[in-house]
Amino acid sequence: MIHELHEADRQAILDYAHLRERENLFVIGSFHRPDPFSDNRYFGYEKNGVLNGIAVCFGKWGSFVVHCPEREGVNALVDAVVEKQIFFESIPAFRRYAAPMVERLKEKFGREPKSVSEETVLLLEKEVFCSMESEAVMATEEDRDSCARFDKENPDTPVTEADRARIIPKYTFVIHKDGMLIAKANVHGFSEHFAQIGGVMTHPRHRRQGFGRQCVSALCQYCFSKGVENVILFTAKTNLPAQNLYKSLGFKPVDEFLIAEYE
Repeated sequence: MIHELHEADRQAILDYAHLRERENLFVIGSFHRPDPFSDNRYFGYEKNGVLNGIAVCFGKWGSFVVHCPEREGVNALVDAVVEKQIFFESIPAFRRYAAPMVERLKEKFGREPKSVSEETVLLLEKEVFCSMESEAVMATEEDRDSCARFDKENPDTPVTEADRARIIPKYTFVIHKDGMLIAKANVHGFSEHFAQIGGVMTHPRHRRQGFGRQCVSALCQYCFSKGVENVILFTAKTNLPAQNLYKSLGFKPVDEFLIAEYE
């Protein structure tokens, strides 16, 4: 049975998400915002009166994720979101959950992704972290627009309030040269034992000089100082230079991730 979940279900959602903490960092991280239920919609799949799966539609990101060990539950959660006509344009999730979501959308609703990218999940444990000297610093409010612009494929695209809201300066580390932002990395989600890093970018003119690695190293150091024990990130399977960069800091491949983009 599918139910939409609300504020009264907050603890039940978190209890479920923490059972597979590494796979639910986006869900757990959503509760770090003041009012997650105003931005996102949460659905639960119950079996024998027990919450056995969740789906979240992230309003600020236009993304949709499902976590459920049973194919029946994945299908039911996908059906509920589609039938309620909730907008989403991407599915970013561990392959074991994303693949059946994509299949259900195609088979039942005729909705095919415009692109699907496969990524490698890399894990860094605190005790094997190989830190490096870094000139990266925590972003400030003044960096919000430049970070938001940095994330866009076309940097000339105007920055919107939604773009600005996605940038959390205290979870973003940056490097400037001559007054210009040239590299950044940020935390996408925190839980008790894990942090997930994303948004690792370097200006084209400054690549292959170690600036991205410096940002990631500084951000990992920050995450470990906050008490987490592991940092994860995702990178394209074909991006071997990036994988080698992360491995030099102590990351190792542990899983597979999939991102499906929709019109």
